[in-house]
Amino acid sequence: GVPVSLSSGSRGAEVLWLRKNLADIDLRYQSDNIDSDEYDANLQTVVRQFQRDYRLDVDGLAGQQTLIVISSLLAPDGSPRLTRPRIDQD
Repeated sequence: GVPVSLSSGSRGAEVLWLRKNLADIDLRYQSDNIDSDEYDANLQTVVRQFQRDYRLDVDGLAGQQTLIVISSLLAPDGSPRLTRPRIDQD
């Protein structure tokens, strides 16, 4: 598909996807109005927290890098991922 960058004022199905999937990753990333299709100040704050936690550029924009990490985290088990598996050391 076409790369999408979501920011303050964006509206539509992509914003709903962003809200739902951030909440699916962790309830800490659930925005106040999960059913809103508007990229509001609260969603921007949630995106900033997500970016901070995943060591992305913290700009509050859901750009290509942020969306790739979200998609990767939601990929079914066995799907290729962008991170290396963690090796536990005893």
